[in-house]
Amino acid sequence: MTDAGTAGCSISGTTLTSTGGGTCSVTVSKAEDTNYNAISSTATTVTIGARAQPDEVLMTSSDVKTYGSALTLGSSGGSGPGVMSYSVVDPGTAVCSVSGNELVSSGDVGGTCTVKATRGADVSYLFRDSAVQTITVANKASQPTLSVTPPTVAYQTSMALSTMGGAGTGEVTFLVTDPGTADCSIVSGRLHSTGNVGTTCKVAAYKATSTNYLLTSSAELSVTVTDKSLQSITFTAPSDRAYAVPVFTLAPLSDSGLAVAVTSATPLVCTVSGLDVSMHLPGSCMLTANQSGDGNYLAALPVARSFEITRAEQTVTWNPLVGVSSASSPATMSTAVGSDGGTVTYSVLNQGTTNCVIADPNLPIVTFNAAGSCTLQAEASATTTHQAGVSVKELVIAPPPVLGSSSSSGSSDSLPLLTVVNVRSLDPIVENGGLRPGADLVTVDGRVTPVRVEANSTSTGLDVIGAGWRIAITSHFPDGAPRPLEPGGVMAITASSRLDVSGSGFDGLAQVRIFLMSRTTHLGSLMTDRSGDFTGSVVVPGDVTLGSDTLQINGFTSDRTVRSVSLGVRVVSAPIPSSLSVGSRVFFPYRSAVLTGKAQRSLKAMIAQIPAGQSVSAVVTGALRSTGASARDKSLANRRAAAVSGFLETHGMSGEVTSMIRRVPVRDRFRDRRVEITVSSAR
Repeated sequence: MTDAGTAGCSISGTTLTSTGGGTCSVTVSKAEDTNYNAISSTATTVTIGARAQPDEVLMTSSDVKTYGSALTLGSSGGSGPGVMSYSVVDPGTAVCSVSGNELVSSGDVGGTCTVKATRGADVSYLFRDSAVQTITVANKASQPTLSVTPPTVAYQTSMALSTMGGAGTGEVTFLVTDPGTADCSIVSGRLHSTGNVGTTCKVAAYKATSTNYLLTSSAELSVTVTDKSLQSITFTAPSDRAYAVPVFTLAPLSDSGLAVAVTSATPLVCTVSGLDVSMHLPGSCMLTANQSGDGNYLAALPVARSFEITRAEQTVTWNPLVGVSSASSPATMSTAVGSDGGTVTYSVLNQGTTNCVIADPNLPIVTFNAAGSCTLQAEASATTTHQAGVSVKELVIAPPPVLGSSSSSGSSDSLPLLTVVNVRSLDPIVENGGLRPGADLVTVDGRVTPVRVEANSTSTGLDVIGAGWRIAITSHFPDGAPRPLEPGGVMAITASSRLDVSGSGFDGLAQVRIFLMSRTTHLGSLMTDRSGDFTGSVVVPGDVTLGSDTLQINGFTSDRTVRSVSLGVRVVSAPIPSSLSVGSRVFFPYRSAVLTGKAQRSLKAMIAQIPAGQSVSAVVTGALRSTGASARDKSLANRRAAAVSGFLETHGMSGEVTSMIRRVPVRDRFRDRRVEITVSSAR
């Protein structure tokens, strides 16, 4: 051995060994012997090559990986100083990659890949690989921090919640951790609250586990109801309608449930009290609904609506003549009356065969000169609130009466006797006046007709009973109490008091006129219904002549002749009290402040009890339930009281009329639907 070289060679006997790869120099020497001297060979360079590593390379890293985190690979074994490195054999479903000794993956949990370690070669050893290791992405990652985005919450308005942070596809849910003063709840992922503005509650969010991430939750968030809610008004425009005195009620609504106020922009045409609209003139009625809001609601946008008030139809009540003969010209017809007081004019539409003529259109007088029929018209002119009204009637004129005669053969074929009936007007029949008290006289077309006159069941009035017809009269004291008949069945009529008059068996839709005959005082007129019945009241004036008098009631029979009932009565003065207190209870329809016809009649009867010239004051009390009364109840009671006081003021109560609201226990189901009126007077 001449040079160990890089291979670190050494020779033992004939065996060459080395400590590594490389080269060394070797010479061979032969010792001298008997015959030969010692000799050495030329130095020979020996090259030693690398060999396989005898030690196995082993993977020492975990075969389980957490999603989203790097796995540090580890190994051991191998021979020599060669560098240990790592590589992906198959990226697999985990989609693995290696950087240095860090393994990362982008596949989902459950994915796999294979890797190996390699001990690198050196001068002495070849490289050597480890066995292939399978890595599984088996662990889910923790999600990043999850938080609830602070929402802006309006009163009683559902709010969609949202989150920040978290990861994965897990479903996000929200939970009310403390309902608080806002009384919060989660419905279909939206936050609901019933608390007022300024109240609070607490919520948290949860994001469910997913393929690659574990469940996580947010920190608790305090939520405050900070904003007022919007509200809107639903206000349907009233339909166009004809003018009418009674009011009608509107029904605007706010989706907040707060009361809606309505005002009129056209007060000359219509006004609004509460929700009741009063019509004053035909034209366009402009209404605006408003809701001003409160601590939880913003004011609603005003809603304007309009409707047209047209002139109402005016009816004309007219029953001209029946059974007129051609010999009775000229004839005075009954006076036509327009329902709104329009001026009435008369005309002939068709003369027919009668040559009917109305010379003066302002007078109901018709002339004719032949039998037959003609068509007449009474027209009431238009008024501020009503259209013109027309009544068209056919006047049938019979031939003059012809007496029948017998023929020479004695047969009974002569013409029948034609009865001609002259209709009289309903004006006072003066010749039947001046009856002594207790006497009676009934005529039909001027002919005395037998009837029965008797006291009623309570002896407070008289019943006049004829063939198929009747009249009942009841007299009253000024305080409204029925007045008993005087001895002998005589009816006493008190000045400033009321007379109730009713009847049946008269002509339908016709007038019944009532008079006191001493000064031909017209007490009033009543109208029959379609069946010929009538009922009503008239008031005896306070300045009526005292003493004996005749009460006369004139109406039409079914064949349009005049039926006149005259009764001898005694007129007495009304006692003048030093003080007087009368009252009335007025009931209203449910949830209405409109005075019904019955209520108006009750008020008029009460007013009639007050002597003329008496100084009065009235207190109108709107009843209200003693418990559970809402602001709407109070408003309704006030409107009812105002309706009554307004009626009193328009019917002569020019003195003091005050209103008040009084809580009362509800002992019956109508108790909270009335107002009570007490009228006190003093001399």
